[in-house]
Amino acid sequence: MGIKSMIGNLLCLLFVQSSLFAQDRSQSKSMENANVVFGKVGPADFDLSAHNFDSGASAIIIADIGETHLGYALGKFSVVIKHFRRMKILDQNGYDAAKEEIRLLSEGNTKTELEDLKATTYNLENGKVEESKLDDKSVFTDKIDKNWTYKKFSFPAVKKGSIIEYTYTLQSDYILYVPAWEFQGKYPCFWSEYNVTIPEYLQYVFLTQGYQPFFIRTTKDGYYKERVTEYRWAMKEVPPLKEESFTTTLSNHIAKIEFQLSQVVFPKLLPRDIMGNWYTLSEKLLESEHFGVSLTRNNGWMNDEVKQITKGATGGLEEAKRIYGFIRDSFNCTNHRGFEVMTPLKEVFKNKSGTEAEINLLLTAMLSHINIITDPVILGTREHGYTSSVYPLLARFDYVVCRASIDSSVYYLDASLPWMGF
Repeated sequence: MGIKSMIGNLLCLLFVQSSLFAQDRSQSKSMENANVVFGKVGPADFDLSAHNFDSGASAIIIADIGETHLGYALGKFSVVIKHFRRMKILDQNGYDAAKEEIRLLSEGNTKTELEDLKATTYNLENGKVEESKLDDKSVFTDKIDKNWTYKKFSFPAVKKGSIIEYTYTLQSDYILYVPAWEFQGKYPCFWSEYNVTIPEYLQYVFLTQGYQPFFIRTTKDGYYKERVTEYRWAMKEVPPLKEESFTTTLSNHIAKIEFQLSQVVFPKLLPRDIMGNWYTLSEKLLESEHFGVSLTRNNGWMNDEVKQITKGATGGLEEAKRIYGFIRDSFNCTNHRGFEVMTPLKEVFKNKSGTEAEINLLLTAMLSHINIITDPVILGTREHGYTSSVYPLLARFDYVVCRASIDSSVYYLDASLPWMGF
């Protein structure tokens, strides 16, 4: 079982939404409360003088709204996530806000589908609103790897003063990482809202961070084919978050909310814990086809390679330094984010190329092959934000290194960086 499948099972398809969430809900209560409805932009909407915001802002988020409804049907979960955003471009420095990319995850026979993508640019010309709609042919697909695809587009006819907005729906059989809802970001935001409906048999831990107060934070019970709980979070007039001196990363301070499935409680069945603990997470990682299994399975080919690299070395430390130096100086690192092995280690060795995770897990496997005690260690890089010591949230990790114990000393090794010492 791959890491993606394992996480998907652990999170039990968090953002699940039934087919009831149809197009007729695009003009939802939340959007009405933010006084915006997709496709309805008049001359008065270009006047933002009623709001207080940073005068140096190059773009403004007028409304950023998401809705997710969790459900269960025909023996499986499914997910639909709907996102709506409207912005105004204030000057040329805000043109970057008119470029969007949507990440889609796929694995095996399961995949995420992008549906109902609509994007429009509005310009006020001589008191009249002119619309420029996104052409489907202007949406480009960028295949990152076998699992991740980006849908990218740029808004047409964007200039100073333009209002831009988009809406889309994602449908999937599963979710890998729980997509956190960010209420705060690079640009000021007048209204940011997220609504989630959770059935009674799914229990979650909600993790919030940041310094901005909620304008709305409500919970109520409802019924959609099953008993559910409806959650609503909203923030109003949210200032942008800017880099300041001695700030490690904005990811640690941005106002956002994350979710972790903790327990599944189906009727007439015993509760099933999902979140587990660090020990069980380690076990599952070591059993994963895309992580721990690669360290031991079918690695007999390493015999001749290791002998050649360590020829003439005396002692485990010198052997380890030889292997480390060979990989560090001979391999090209193609990506420094992630901890999955998507390419067999034998192929990584043959091509002398791989991701940071593949290179460092190859190092771990080769050191283990000469009977050095090694372990892979997953990390969360500083830009990725804090990792939690309480909850085993795998989504907080994005790097892996090798830990080697040699002659009563412990070394943490990263062979993906050519300048890194032993």
